[in-house]
Amino acid sequence: MSKQIDTSDQQNDLFGGQVDAPIAQVFEQYQKLDSLADCPNQKWPERLAEFHDVIEHYFKEVLKQDKDVAHKHADGVTTMIAKHFGGRPFYMPKGKSLDRSLRDQQIFKRFTGHNQDKLAEEYDLSVAQIYAIVARQHQLRQRKLF
Repeated sequence: MSKQIDTSDQQNDLFGGQVDAPIAQVFEQYQKLDSLADCPNQKWPERLAEFHDVIEHYFKEVLKQDKDVAHKHADGVTTMIAKHFGGRPFYMPKGKSLDRSLRDQQIFKRFTGHNQDKLAEEYDLSVAQIYAIVARQHQLRQRKLF
């Protein structure tokens, strides 16, 4: 009979419970994921590994980075995601929701305060919709991420 592992503390303390943990400590904890992968009813080690694989693939295939460089960058990005979202459930949109979210971010970044008519025409939206998107994106950015 295998020993049942209480993962609640392990899950919450994966990165030492410190948001500002030294990078060496974070990577040390990251290396322990394999030993936690057999925890019953726990999907988070798999999801974290999936994040890492997708990010590493992006660096290798899209950005044409060397395998070792891509892996190192994937480690860093995965660590940032885990440190920021660790212990909290979050939703990742896909399909039309993702497309709309990315479009709204582009509109916000391109908005100068004087180009609302051009943006409305380019994105096939009304000027009122452009203003609403900019206001919503501005509100989202009021929260500090780091």
